[in-house]
Amino acid sequence: QKLLGSPAAVANRAIMALFRSESEGGTLEQVHIDAVRKLCQAATPHSKLDLPCGVCARIEDGRLYFQKDFVAPSAPDEFSVELEQGETFIPQINAKIIIGNSQSVKNIYKNSILLYLDSAKICGVLTARDRRPQDKIRVNGVNKSVKKLLCDKKIPLDVRYRLPMICDDNGIVTIPSAAIRDGVKTNNKDNALTIQIILI
Repeated sequence: QKLLGSPAAVANRAIMALFRSESEGGTLEQVHIDAVRKLCQAATPHSKLDLPCGVCARIEDGRLYFQKDFVAPSAPDEFSVELEQGETFIPQINAKIIIGNSQSVKNIYKNSILLYLDSAKICGVLTARDRRPQDKIRVNGVNKSVKKLLCDKKIPLDVRYRLPMICDDNGIVTIPSAAIRDGVKTNNKDNALTIQIILI
């Protein structure tokens, strides 16, 4: 938004500076600068523009990014894995899920997400599966789109594809880093069921 609100000359210089930094001294023609400004004006999430020197301009969360050799992440293969006490490895997203109680799970991993759930509110067997287009979760009394929640939380695109949907017989229990279904979250960590997701 700051870029769009700046005078054309200032915006052009900012675009050139960002590009030069990412391309290690490369330059852009005016036609490229105009195309980047149009990309910003459209502000379409996940849209991108290929530029010289192997640099890509893209829009994420309403911001302009320049990245060299950017490869958009792809959705993982479908998976659905039953979770049991202890550790489960999910190769499709290169992640480990550890189920235990608050005393047995230690948060010593850098790229980990730790969740505390009320086990009495979980119906049936817990599973981890891939995200699907029509997925919804009930939060604050409303069924919300998982895709929109992930966008609203500004979770990076490459991380979104790696987050498993933790489900029970009633649907999605939690979207790690984004939401926990109504009634399942607990503040009593001493007696909680702990789920730890570790992105390897």
